[in-house]
Amino acid sequence: MGVCFLIKTSVMKVRLLLIIAIVSATTVLLTAFSGGYPSGAPAGYTGSPGDGHNCTSCHNGSSSATTGMISTNIPSSGYFPDSTYQITVSVTGSGAKGFEVSPQNAAGTQLGTLVAGSNNHLTGGTKYITQNAKINSTPATWIFSWTAPTSGTGDVTFYAAYCISKPVTKVESITVIENTAVPLSVTATANPSSVCLGGSSQLNCIPWGGSGTYTYSWSSSPSGFTSAIQNPVAQPTMTTVYTVVVNDGVNNASGQTSIIVQPAPTVYVGGDTTVCTKASLFWLGGYCTAFSSVLWTSSGDGIFNNPAQSGTYYNPGPGDKAAGSVNLTLTASPLIPCLNPVNAVKHVLFDPCTGIGKGTNMNTHLIVRPNPAHGSAKLLIPGLSDRKISYSVYSIDGKIMISGQTDLLSGEFIGKLDISALPSGIYYLRVVAGNDVFSSKMIVE
Repeated sequence: MGVCFLIKTSVMKVRLLLIIAIVSATTVLLTAFSGGYPSGAPAGYTGSPGDGHNCTSCHNGSSSATTGMISTNIPSSGYFPDSTYQITVSVTGSGAKGFEVSPQNAAGTQLGTLVAGSNNHLTGGTKYITQNAKINSTPATWIFSWTAPTSGTGDVTFYAAYCISKPVTKVESITVIENTAVPLSVTATANPSSVCLGGSSQLNCIPWGGSGTYTYSWSSSPSGFTSAIQNPVAQPTMTTVYTVVVNDGVNNASGQTSIIVQPAPTVYVGGDTTVCTKASLFWLGGYCTAFSSVLWTSSGDGIFNNPAQSGTYYNPGPGDKAAGSVNLTLTASPLIPCLNPVNAVKHVLFDPCTGIGKGTNMNTHLIVRPNPAHGSAKLLIPGLSDRKISYSVYSIDGKIMISGQTDLLSGEFIGKLDISALPSGIYYLRVVAGNDVFSSKMIVE
């Protein structure tokens, strides 16, 4: 009995030792085939003061410092806050290669945000970045991005640890500064920003930031204006937008300003005319553009029905008729910034009405039927001798809406107007028959 027990105990010990040997061999083989961390290092092994570890913690061996394996496109003048830059890791040497990089300060605080690229990934949030898979070729290159921290962060150090074959570990760090210079910008102005046609304006631009050494390039829309000085003078013929591009030797900045061009007023009163001496009123069909207000004035003693409208009736006074003529002036005041009013003069002669046919009387006048009218209207002037007739329809602001002419072949004028296109409102009719002028008001419904 005692012998059997000893034999069984010995067999169990042999089996236990065999199991331990198999497990140990398997562990060695797995470690050998895995090569440490082929799919990326765990967070916190860059060798930074804050991490306190590098690849030797897992891969054994010792680490040595190196340079030139990490690079960036951050300018030597420093990073701009919240801007994104490209980081490149390029590891040389023989064997399988991996890396881990982290942007930190000396206390280990993450500065900025890493963004993974091809064949690399983030670990520990966005503080660390490492390879997806080891690379045997040389150089082994990984590219990723980094978004800079907010303004006032200051210097940022990129700490990097590289594994070049399992026992070879290298560490590196590069420090980038914050660019505290003011970015290049420019403001463009025009003084004055509104001119009357024919006027000029002083353009100016104020650049700041950048290098402090500037060149200027002005252009316009519509095109036609260019200048290479800071403060040129422009004389536009229409409303124009001006653009200036400022260059500081490295960067460009642009600014815009505009100049509004206001045309001067125009005034039209038609040609001189002759009016029957016995007429108690006649129509003045003036027309103005680009005005703020209008005003009719007389050299005589007549009265305007509405002197503040370009189209109005004039009632000649006894002094007008005694003098045989009168000058009627329509003046248009300009819109800002124009300053000078513009006027036109209509010379009116008074005639004893010899042009009226035999048998007519002083009650000869222009008749409109129907009035109010809609669609069409008939004009009638009885008691005229043969002569050429011209007629016009004016809007209340003096704009000619309809005009025409015909030859009178009998002692009565009958004309038909197509007013279907006229909006509803009040209009003025003017018929000139030789030396006689007839006027009337028409309402369109």
